[in-house]
Amino acid sequence: MGTITDIVITNDHPDELTVTTTGIYVGQPIPQSGEVTGAVHVHLEQPAAQGTCYTFSISITSECICEEPTCGTAYGYIPGYATCFLSLGFDKWGWTNGPLGPGTYEFQFWGGAADCDLSKGTLVGWLTVNYDGSTAVVTYHMYDDNYMTATHLYVGSERMPRDKKGNETTSPGQYPYVHGSLSNASTDTYTVTGLSGSIYVVAHALTCWYE
Repeated sequence: MGTITDIVITNDHPDELTVTTTGIYVGQPIPQSGEVTGAVHVHLEQPAAQGTCYTFSISITSECICEEPTCGTAYGYIPGYATCFLSLGFDKWGWTNGPLGPGTYEFQFWGGAADCDLSKGTLVGWLTVNYDGSTAVVTYHMYDDNYMTATHLYVGSERMPRDKKGNETTSPGQYPYVHGSLSNASTDTYTVTGLSGSIYVVAHALTCWYE
């Protein structure tokens, strides 16, 4: 991230020429891997001499805040429907969400919320779930500058996914839907078919975020 620290306009003919900027200002933040845009306005006053060349310059100074992202695990959480893995007897944090009937739902997406304590975590994005009774479309969204390197998803009629031995599991690698190699993705979508009745959703991702 960065910040505009100074804007200097040099104008040798201030009586004849007015130069201003809009859309940019001192103290304006510049997002990570982003940009800010503005405009330059030039007005030639009436007393200006015909055929005369007027020059000006604009200098914009910025400062880089070179912070490193925090990387770790993140889980989807929807108030009123989320149950922490720890309360189900598992030794890892995270949430199963449900039961959810047909409808559209928006989940919070929390990174680093150890012990399912939101005060320890960072809200890194959100998820949308659109369920029509037979098909669920689940989309992960990251906030600006945050990204995902892998996603793991469970959607089904039971509260938790199961491993190859048929036991309930919190291990993301055992979830039935996996995108294991994402290139710093800001969004990711799954379409899960063959569903019926109420469903549960466990949405996990390996993420990096800026505090």
